[in-house]
Amino acid sequence: MLRIVLDPVHRRKLLTGAIIVLVLLAGWWWHGHPTAPNTPTPSDPSQAQGSGEPADPTEGTQATPAPLGVDVIGAVQQPGMYFLPAGARVEDAVQVAGGLAPNANREAINMSAHLTDGQQLRVPHVGEAAAAAVVNTSIAGTNSPAHININTANAATLATLPGIGQVLAQRIIDYRTTHGPFGAIGDLRNVTGIHATLFDKIKDSIQVGNAP
Repeated sequence: MLRIVLDPVHRRKLLTGAIIVLVLLAGWWWHGHPTAPNTPTPSDPSQAQGSGEPADPTEGTQATPAPLGVDVIGAVQQPGMYFLPAGARVEDAVQVAGGLAPNANREAINMSAHLTDGQQLRVPHVGEAAAAAVVNTSIAGTNSPAHININTANAATLATLPGIGQVLAQRIIDYRTTHGPFGAIGDLRNVTGIHATLFDKIKDSIQVGNAP
């Protein structure tokens, strides 16, 4: 029987080679069979957010205040309907309307008064406040409508009434010059061009004395 005897040097070489082969085989097997990470999966979606309650998408938001619609008339450069942010004052409305007209009665205006939605802001002309042509409650910051005295108002003020304009305003002045002051607001129907429908539109905005 043939017996192979290896000296210690050869045995160490064979053992080292065997270890290297085993390491290579183990590495090949490991890369071919990766192990999935042990990551726990939450059973409740709300747990993944760290809270027991679902998040409210509207939480933390604030409603934007609605703008104020203001009708600016009278002694301003560009009368008209304007929308201003909540909290706006009379001065803001006058500025967006182009500023005061040269004949505006600045002393009759409270520029610091707050505006309200749907308000009509009337800026008086020079002389109107002294003649009591306008009961200027809207500029004082209240919601009461202003009344125009058809016996004392000038043509520019009368023209600010709905549907009147410069032509009918002059007819009103010509009528009261010829026939004297109006005794009642209904007498305005005697002016040519003031028909029933138009009178109904302006009757709540006019007066002949201290009361409409």
